[in-house]
Amino acid sequence: MSATELRVRWIPLSQGEWFGIPRGYNISYRIVDADFVTTHNLARLHSLSMEDPTRNSFVLDKLEEFATYEVLLQAYNDLGSSEASPPVRARTREAAPGAGPEGVTAEATSSTTILVRWGEVPPIHRNGVVEGFKVIYGAKGVETKSKTLEGNSTRQATLTELRKYTLYGIQVLAFTRVGDGVASGASPPLVRTFEDVPGPPSNVSFPDVSFTTARVIWAAPEEPNGIIKYVMMKNLCTVIATVNMTIPLTGPTE
Repeated sequence: MSATELRVRWIPLSQGEWFGIPRGYNISYRIVDADFVTTHNLARLHSLSMEDPTRNSFVLDKLEEFATYEVLLQAYNDLGSSEASPPVRARTREAAPGAGPEGVTAEATSSTTILVRWGEVPPIHRNGVVEGFKVIYGAKGVETKSKTLEGNSTRQATLTELRKYTLYGIQVLAFTRVGDGVASGASPPLVRTFEDVPGPPSNVSFPDVSFTTARVIWAAPEEPNGIIKYVMMKNLCTVIATVNMTIPLTGPTE
């Protein structure tokens, strides 16, 4: 049986208990979990008929995952239906959550850390007992990673060892014992870590040198960590001159 099905079984009536020509059975069922009833108005009674008086089971399908249902059974003949059987209750199986937590936010706290916060998974989408959360994060040119937090009480996490001045996309998912649920939001929060001191310029060379001049060539730092400003110093034991040059970038480093 799947997490959206319940099998109902019963002992068929004997011929003498029908008091007429037997026709079949009616099954009525409804959800009784408070979270589903109060927030999603799912308490409506559903009914269906089976025109087979010898039948002794039926599978209810298209149910909610990890939800408690109340089921009643009636027999009917040409004159009408019997009184309903005593109600029985059963719960569908657990499944992975059908949606991510609500209210996911993120803010940079340093050049290498981001604080992520989130709220509850809507009750109708939990599909079981939430056993923890995973924070998924990645950036352009950076491997996507995840951070797992066990337990259902934690609502925040700090991501560490991130690249400096880099734009990260962040999502959060919940998981049950069955597996990982759907990640939060089609448009995940985007947050950039703070600027920091850049790494050294790369490929520095002096292709043309004379007694009084030298031409210097260099490439951008492999880790710019922000908007770059180059400072060069020309030194012959003592500082002779300092030249400041600002090199405009076409856009921030991703």
